[in-house]
Amino acid sequence: MKNKHSLYLFLIIPGVMGLIALFIYALRSFASESIIEADVSKTLVDVNETIYFSDSTYNAEEWLWEFGDGNSSIEQNVSYKFQKPGKYKVRLKVNNKMENTFLITVNSKYHEEENQMVSIHAPDVAFEGELILFEGVGNAQQWRWEFGKTGIVDFRSKSAVYSYSEPGTYKIQINTETTKYPVSHQIQILPRYHEDDTNDVLAGICREIQEKLQNIVDGKSFNANYNYILNKYLDNNPDKIVVVNNQRYNDFYSYCQGLRIVGRNNKTLIEKVTVELSDREGKKISKIFVSQLES
Repeated sequence: MKNKHSLYLFLIIPGVMGLIALFIYALRSFASESIIEADVSKTLVDVNETIYFSDSTYNAEEWLWEFGDGNSSIEQNVSYKFQKPGKYKVRLKVNNKMENTFLITVNSKYHEEENQMVSIHAPDVAFEGELILFEGVGNAQQWRWEFGKTGIVDFRSKSAVYSYSEPGTYKIQINTETTKYPVSHQIQILPRYHEDDTNDVLAGICREIQEKLQNIVDGKSFNANYNYILNKYLDNNPDKIVVVNNQRYNDFYSYCQGLRIVGRNNKTLIEKVTVELSDREGKKISKIFVSQLES
């Protein structure tokens, strides 16, 4: 009897283990087949600049890339150039059932011809404390930027990032070896809204964005949290700027994608969020400032 019982165990245990293994494999296969693993090299490009689209979805056999301008491709990995500026929603369909979309912004390209006049590409209005990008346009090798009234050269590169600590109207000047007199640009610096403003609504917006960004870090639904901020506060514009720790900046889409990748490897804490509003009544945000800690 004991031998018979042992025989049953000998036969049943491997069978049960086999069923468990099969169940786990089926779950993994189902999970893998329900997630698209695709990448885009850039989401902000100039006209005729190459973008690389690639897919590594598990068990993928068929692909359909639709670029939003009437063109498409059935290749797994494809490079593409947009011919006109604008915003394009690129759709990837895998195995004719799974879908994912990417928002691509295509800008008009600066064509710096040999005799193009030197000019300054910069905003007309910004906020105190904001990191502002100033770009020199034209054919020159030596660039000398002056951002204050002291006559001191602040930067000697073609592009410069600068911030003003006080509101006011400022005159920026740039000198090059090809210009006889300085090229000027005027910018108005507005007071910055702070999180400790008396407006409780603004503080609530900051807390809500902080919560959604932390959710992305923690591995919760990327699309749900990303699209919530994008639709509710950013007017569906993924190119709104995120300034991180007052030093580096990304467009909103790239920043959130970075949070998702970083969250897989280490713990990032979204410590504080402040915002600037382009439309205070409609709660529309022009820029997000994030203070975050890496571990």
